[in-house]
Order: sequence, then structure tokens, then C-alpha cells
Amino acid sequence: MVFCILQKFQPTQCSLFGTILWSLWKRRNLKLWQRIHETNAQVVERDVHMREYWKLVQEMRESVRITEAQPQLRRSRTHAHTWKRHASCRYKGNFDASFSSNHNKVGIGMCICDSDSSFVLARTTWFSPLC
Repeated sequence: MVFCILQKFQPTQCSLFGTILWSLWKRRNLKLWQRIHETNAQVVERDVHMREYWKLVQEMRESVRITEAQPQLRRSRTHAHTWKRHASCRYKGNFDASFSSNHNKVGIGMCICDSDSSFVLARTTWFSPLC
């Protein structure tokens, strides 16, 4: 059924549909396994953040691809972050955080890749600190 629905959508609608489904699945698992009850606003906020982060990563990938292909740009873009392959038999961790003053929560996400840049493990979690 999901694939039939996706065939009728434009690419941007497909990404929205997919991330909303994932956010709803995440909400269900939080409630079932951790007894955390999320509001609809939290589900939507996670979805928006995930799509914004995905877009940023894709833009950064394109920037790195262009920079590697054109060495003269590398010299002129001193502020740009470029990805570098890490040593063999090592892992690389990427971490990020988000802050929601409306919900008084901090979100943390992490992704671990091996020396071939293959996915190993990822995790997201929310904390409720006193802001």
C-alpha cells in the first residue's frame, strides 16, 4: 500500500511522507518501550528537523564533491568544512544536538561509520533539562 501511495507523489511529497511515517513509528516505539508520550507537535518537529538536517547534509556533500573536483576552490573556501577519510580500522562518530525551548528538551543524535564510510550504528534521544 505504501509503495502504491509513493508512486502517485512527487519526490518532495515522497520524502515528507516517508519521514512522517518514520517519526510516527519512532513515537510508537518511545511509547511502547520507554513509556514516553509525545505530542503531535513533537512528532512534526522531529520530522521537520530530520528533513532540514538531510538537506544540509546533501548540500555539504555537494560542496565537498565540488571542492575535491576543483582544487582552486579549496584554497578560496577557507571556511568550508571538508570530510576526510579516517584511518583504517577506526570508527568515525558524528554528533549533533537540537534545542526546543517550547518543549524544554534537548535532542541528541549520533551516527557511527567505519573506515569505509559504511554505516555501523545510529541513535537519537531526548532529554528534559531545566532550561
